[in-house]
Formats: sequence, C-alpha cells, structure tokens
Amino acid sequence: MGNRRSDDRVIHFGRYWLLRCLGDCSMGEMWAACPDDQIDSEGLCVLKKPHAHTFLEPDSIARFLDESRVSDLLEHPNIAKVIDAGDVDGTPFFALDFVEGQTLAHITRRLHERGESFPLPLLLHLGVRVCDALSYAHHLTGSGGRPLHLVHRDICPDSLLVT
Repeated sequence: MGNRRSDDRVIHFGRYWLLRCLGDCSMGEMWAACPDDQIDSEGLCVLKKPHAHTFLEPDSIARFLDESRVSDLLEHPNIAKVIDAGDVDGTPFFALDFVEGQTLAHITRRLHERGESFPLPLLLHLGVRVCDALSYAHHLTGSGGRPLHLVHRDICPDSLLVT
C-alpha cells in the first residue's frame, strides 16, 4: 500500500508522494499528493483511495471503481477533474485536480464561532453553483446518448469546497 519515507510523514504510493491526509469521505481517504516527477514544483493533486477495511467488502471496491470511472467522465467548472487513475499493489486510486479553498463546513463553523452567519447572497450564489454541477451530472449521457442516471450520494458541507 505504499512505503513510508524516513521522515515518517510522507508516504510513497506508486508514482505519488502522499503529503497529508485531507480527510475521509464515504468511499475512501483523500490525500494531498504530488507525482514523483513534480515533487519540486507546485504539482499538487488530490489522490483518493479506498479505506483499508473496504477490501473486506467486494461491493465497496466495485463502488469505488465505479466512482472512479464516472468521475473521469465529468467535465464541469464546478467539479474537480480526474487527472489520473490506476492501481498500486492491488489498491485502486484516482487523482483529481487540487482545488485551493475551504469546505463549506469549515467556513460555516468559523462564522458560527464569531457569532456570524453566512451572508444570504453568497449562500444563494453557492447553492446555484452546486445545483448547476448536480444538474450537469444528473443529465450526463454516455455513448449513444443514453442517460447515465448519476446520483451524488454525499452532498454535504464537508464535501463542498469554496474557492
């Protein structure tokens, strides 16, 4: 599943260095990563791989692989783009463009700590962007124009990045 470097903070995973865990989602772990050939540049991406326990559940791996294939089809300005996918020693992964920003959950918590609420015009603006991306995904068609019937099952403030 990858080798730790001597500094015990960065993990080598295939042709990527996993720099820090960004968190968990329903289907796996999200890592800030950098390809081997861009380690000295600003070539950050997000690498997603399944949780270790999902290998005990074949259906979970199948869903992860489906997510990877479907994510690769999505090309929308409000959806992170898949840039790579593969397998490292039996562990599937896919890499996405790194999006600089904060989650909606983080921003909301910070506002709440300060006794403030999210400004309604900005919240509506974000809502329109999210709905636009979801509409795009829900209406996506495959080869021959057949609808793919995609449904996003993890829309929540923790999975929405604000740039």
